[in-house]
Amino acid sequence: EHDTSTPIKDLLKNTRDQLFFINTIDNANQFEGASYEKEYSKQFKKLQKKYARTEAQKKEIAYVLREQFYESPVSFYFYASPLDVFNAIHDNQDKYIVIKGAYFSTIDRGQGSNWLGNEGIFDIFLLKENFIENFFLDSAKGTGYGWKEIAGQTDYNEAGIYSENKKPKGIKQEIIEIETEITEAQKREAILDKKWRETKICTFGDMNFKRHENAPYRNEYPCGNKCEKCGTFWID
Repeated sequence: EHDTSTPIKDLLKNTRDQLFFINTIDNANQFEGASYEKEYSKQFKKLQKKYARTEAQKKEIAYVLREQFYESPVSFYFYASPLDVFNAIHDNQDKYIVIKGAYFSTIDRGQGSNWLGNEGIFDIFLLKENFIENFFLDSAKGTGYGWKEIAGQTDYNEAGIYSENKKPKGIKQEIIEIETEITEAQKREAILDKKWRETKICTFGDMNFKRHENAPYRNEYPCGNKCEKCGTFWID
């Protein structure tokens, strides 16, 4: 009972920095033939508007798009300590994850091609639950070709990663919010929340205690709270 060891943290503390990536909802298209410049310009303007806040970032996006060969998801890479990533997720109840020094990329992990920017100049943030669902180790099995296979390199300047409880606001709005795929759990959460706000009718199986009007504690076995309207049960 007096054991204060943290084996997971101790293990991560002794693990070298790793290359991670986050997929966004955007794709970078393949450009071909006579329409190349027109399509490139259109794609660049779209991604520049969404992800660039500085001239250096615009230049980096342009560079990456020029190098790509296949249609691929837009993603951001960051090189960081696994322990720092773990702490940002688990050490508090903050809502957002912030990454300072991410790399813009259009890596095609299936084809083993495309490009990763060479300057980590993007400061990005996203909701913690979106981060958990959409970040991966570059070298993880099942994620396709990693940057090591594509370019023989895995180490870059270390990024900073931490959490914030309020939506971050950078100087001149240079910190960028990243949009990721919405998970099925998040879709269900949005539906349940909308139903509760509009009708105040609870739903059986909704484990958010705040969306139930009357769920007193029961001392009889099995102990726990039970909603008197829909029957949802929170066991101790």
